[in-house]
Amino acid sequence: MRFLGGRGYLQSPGWLPHSGTDHPALFASYWPLERAGQVTSAAWTVVKRGPAQNASGTQTIHGTSPPAGVKWHYYDLWAGEELSPQSLALDVEDDGYGGLLATTNSTSDDPELAALLKTMSAFAAKPLASFDPTWLFELGAMVEPPAAPASSIPQGMVKIPGGKYRFAVSGSMIEGAGSSYNDIGRGVDVQFSWEPRPNRFHSQYLWLKPYYIDITPVTQAAFAAYLSKQGEKALPTDRYHYLMNWDWDGGPLPKPKSGRSEAAVFIQFTAIPSPSF
Repeated sequence: MRFLGGRGYLQSPGWLPHSGTDHPALFASYWPLERAGQVTSAAWTVVKRGPAQNASGTQTIHGTSPPAGVKWHYYDLWAGEELSPQSLALDVEDDGYGGLLATTNSTSDDPELAALLKTMSAFAAKPLASFDPTWLFELGAMVEPPAAPASSIPQGMVKIPGGKYRFAVSGSMIEGAGSSYNDIGRGVDVQFSWEPRPNRFHSQYLWLKPYYIDITPVTQAAFAAYLSKQGEKALPTDRYHYLMNWDWDGGPLPKPKSGRSEAAVFIQFTAIPSPSF
């Protein structure tokens, strides 16, 4: 999914939620890429709900022919192998998943695709049905950031006195049960240090130490100065929507959209005390 999303398939305006298949338990979604009104490549994401009713090898997707004058290579993204255009059957196991990619790219001129197919081929060697279906989840452990005490009030910041604070938040995800704090649920969301397990609901009284906070949010002008000094080192690994909604006139407007790791590097660069970030 990351591969398809990174190439724009999952943002396709031509997305078709239900694409035809020849299997009653096989459901496919169609994600085309277009240029000048013509489909240049396409992907299908597949899920199979229920037991097989046809023999293996007959689970095909409809509408996979390329436009006139275009030659496509077809790849089974789940099995990690190239398919013959004359036989586009996907062998999807019961309650399993699949993916089909139709593209003009070959593995010889697309190293990223070649690497994905190699990885998926290794993963698919073990069928999903061979895994233990028992639901398990990992317990979490918080890692406290190092304290950064300040002997005086940093420039542009104000001191907030410590005290009792009620921390209460709930996750917005729809999966995972956990309808209340006491409901074990399915291990969704995070686990804070006072909690016995991950849960969507968190509520606890905390005692905060005195801390400093900026009087105003970080401005675009301040962040632009940081970028000009740091150069390539300041760029995040994931640049999707990086500097989205940026006002290129600069000035006092708040900087939009910062990831946690990006903000942490900025704090270190500016030597802002961060006893708990």
